[in-house]
Amino acid sequence: MILRKPYAFLIKNFRKINLLLLLLVIFNYFNTNSLSVFIKKYLLSEIYNPDSNPISNYISGYMYFAFIASFLISLLLVILLRRKHKPIISYFLVSIVSLISLIFFIYINNYFTYTATDGFNLVRTRVLKDLAFIITVLYYPLLLILFIRTIGLDLKSFSFQDDKDLVESDEDREEVEVEVRFDKQRYYRQLKYYIRNIKYIFLEHKFQFFIILAIFVMIFSYNTYKYFYIDNKVYKENQNIRSNNYNIRINNTYLTDKAYDGSIISTDNSFFIIVDMNVKNMLSYPRVFDFEKVLLFIDDKYYVPTVKYNKYFQDMGNLYDKKELNGHDEKNYLIVYEVTKPNDDANFVLKYQDLTNSSGKLINVVINIKNISEYKSKGSTSLNNEFEIPLNIDDSYKFKISNYDILDSCDYTIQECLINGSCPIYKHVYNAPLGKKVLELKFKSSNKSKTEMINFILNYAKIRYKVDDTINAVNLKQAIKKYKGNYLYLIVPENIERATSIELLFTVRSYQYTYTLKGE
Repeated sequence: MILRKPYAFLIKNFRKINLLLLLLVIFNYFNTNSLSVFIKKYLLSEIYNPDSNPISNYISGYMYFAFIASFLISLLLVILLRRKHKPIISYFLVSIVSLISLIFFIYINNYFTYTATDGFNLVRTRVLKDLAFIITVLYYPLLLILFIRTIGLDLKSFSFQDDKDLVESDEDREEVEVEVRFDKQRYYRQLKYYIRNIKYIFLEHKFQFFIILAIFVMIFSYNTYKYFYIDNKVYKENQNIRSNNYNIRINNTYLTDKAYDGSIISTDNSFFIIVDMNVKNMLSYPRVFDFEKVLLFIDDKYYVPTVKYNKYFQDMGNLYDKKELNGHDEKNYLIVYEVTKPNDDANFVLKYQDLTNSSGKLINVVINIKNISEYKSKGSTSLNNEFEIPLNIDDSYKFKISNYDILDSCDYTIQECLINGSCPIYKHVYNAPLGKKVLELKFKSSNKSKTEMINFILNYAKIRYKVDDTINAVNLKQAIKKYKGNYLYLIVPENIERATSIELLFTVRSYQYTYTLKGE
């Protein structure tokens, strides 16, 4: 097959081709920048509506054609300049950036057409935003280089070769026979030739190379420092974070599936992560802390906080309640997340969305999860001994059970005040239901009222007893609710009368305390 070489045509129209390439690159730049802005808005809103603002508004067939055209034209110019022993790096970069942009646009179009409609993915969207920004920045040097070449400035003063001395020759018009054959030795010789020439160029311009290298190292070091220690700094627990005019500190993080009384909260294998954080409002007026911007990442999956389960963690501290935080005030909050059971080697990161700049960056806090889901025995005592059970850091119950009885019926007294002002005391009898007994406990507390003590026992304790080598555990049910005296009357199974051991088992979250009434 006989073809005519295109070099003469390219040389004759070199300036026009440069202008066309410049226009294509400008067109590509504006389209890429527009797409980058669209992705930033999507990151902030987390909503993609294909009906009101579809991705087709930002990506079209004309854009694909422009990327392909700029890639092919720049590739032809690379071949031409290489033949004429001219610098090819600028057009080589144009071809690479055009190809990368084309691939990126194809991926974005597929993502928003088939994936984004299924839901918002924060991690992937942030990656896409960063890639769009990087590709947009790559166009700046290309635009400058192509503009200079197109208007025909003296490029030698910019350390480029002058393109105006591209001279057409008969050789550029000659016909050539095209033969498809791969000569390995030829390419090996060319590679050695390039390596040798690069070595000569480096030795002749060693000082200039070192200056360029020093500038590059400084810029790279600054950008690396800015990226890791400013823009993407990773915080740890107990470090202060300044963001959105709040001062935030993560104190502790807990994992559990149990409520304050030790019962399992959910039957669908859900777990809960409780974040203990300190928040200070740095402004002078009251504000509601934007807790929904505190996202919990477990590996690649993220969760938003909820107040739905707050009642189960009332013993742990001040649960977030969406109330205003006064100006310059400081509070400790507990924020709850419902999660699927994490793997043992899972990575936990809290991310807080910073809105002090347009990028909406996420501040990362690596957290150390304390697993408080396993039951642990914390202490025990027996009848007639005082026992202290801590409810939380600030509160505890001190009490002593001095006596117990298992009865078919029991006498109790009640005092009622009449209209005439007198308050007589009445005596009543309570009979246990069929198949049940009454367990009468006499107790005394040194730091709590009778009502507080009864509520504590009912909320946190179970009866555990052993009959014929079988251990039974039953929830407490109060038999009588209004009476005089420091007693507690409970309805229990009748076989408890034959028990060889009887215990009150108190469960405060995952800590268990045993008060033995009978047995060892």
